[in-house]
Amino acid sequence: MGLFDFFKKKKVKKEGEELTELLQMLSKGNMYGDGVDADQIPGTVGEFGLDVNNPIPVTSIPATYSYLENLKFSDGMKVIYNRVGSFGSEYVTHPIDGYSISHPDGREVCTLYFSPYHKRDSRFKPKGFK
Repeated sequence: MGLFDFFKKKKVKKEGEELTELLQMLSKGNMYGDGVDADQIPGTVGEFGLDVNNPIPVTSIPATYSYLENLKFSDGMKVIYNRVGSFGSEYVTHPIDGYSISHPDGREVCTLYFSPYHKRDSRFKPKGFK
């Protein structure tokens, strides 16, 4: 930085530009670099997606919502979901998000678990879903 660089006008970002950049970075997923490129996280245990120790790998939080929006019960009805919190597991490095899953008829069915830090979204569906 030169003596007169101090007086140069700094580029001011437009309102919302920083937030937009942050959201773009987060939506690309795998921001930690250690995510898997697989339908299931190797070394996990328990029922896929239904056990906190075997979460569904996806690329980001927006990808989690996309997965849930496309998920259906075996009878063809769309799931109703609500985030219930963040969880940990000795089998997965990063936090795991849990979503309460309900049927449109009002039945609470299960909690599905997602790990949004991976290189691609899983193509697998938990037991009882399509």
